[in-house]
Amino acid sequence: MNPCTRLCRPLPRLSATPPQAAGLSGLRADDGVRTRDLHLGKVTRYQLRYVRVCLLKGFCPSLATCETLAHSFTRPQTGVGSIQECVLMGRLATVIASTHHWCMNHDFARACVPAPVGPVTVTASRDGLRHITFGIADVDRPETDRDAQANVHLNRAVVQIEEYFAGERTSFSLPLDWVGVDAWPLRVLKCLADTVGYGSTITYGELAARCDRPKGAQAVGGIMSRNPLPVVVPCHRVVASNSIGGFAGSGGAMVETKRRLLQLEGSEPTPLF
Repeated sequence: MNPCTRLCRPLPRLSATPPQAAGLSGLRADDGVRTRDLHLGKVTRYQLRYVRVCLLKGFCPSLATCETLAHSFTRPQTGVGSIQECVLMGRLATVIASTHHWCMNHDFARACVPAPVGPVTVTASRDGLRHITFGIADVDRPETDRDAQANVHLNRAVVQIEEYFAGERTSFSLPLDWVGVDAWPLRVLKCLADTVGYGSTITYGELAARCDRPKGAQAVGGIMSRNPLPVVVPCHRVVASNSIGGFAGSGGAMVETKRRLLQLEGSEPTPLF
């Protein structure tokens, strides 16, 4: 099966092929050692093929796979037979890392929004809002370097998010780019966005039952932790039956962020264990 369809479906399309794509197959060491001659594990070789095929077909590969490959090529490999192979793997690591950076920044617009919970980084594609993270990402690209349609979506999202944190907005009206989200998580996230409004909360079990899986509370918790669009798709409104629950992969700092978002909406649950 084509690795594009097997490992990451659906995939976002790129408007251009990264200049590094040819380097993944064309790299050679000084003594003629080629990529296919390297002593690589089966999984690593398959991941490398997957990234190459995706890029050559005009799709953005899984960025997590790019990160894994770059890391594996910078570590000593079992069975490496020569210094030239080590050199070639170092070059591959550089190409993969630059490909990752290119894909992260191409066709996207990104901005950082100051908020009471700390900076919020917003990323948009030409199809809509793609990602929201708590913290600061690389947002120093000039506006003229961004995709024009992505920039339109970004500006609209920034305005609405600023209004939300100022207490002037209780709902969002934004196009959302759900590329890479599977059918079941997408159903749960859309149900959450459509049925759990500002100032209200729902338990993991109640949301699971609302999506016709009354025993799926734990699965819903996992989906909330991987929500690509927190705040706009309000996973902070999903709480445990006897506590505030986790948030964005959990951790004390993120649970405090969830608490502050609920306080902003006047819906902080009790008891807060």
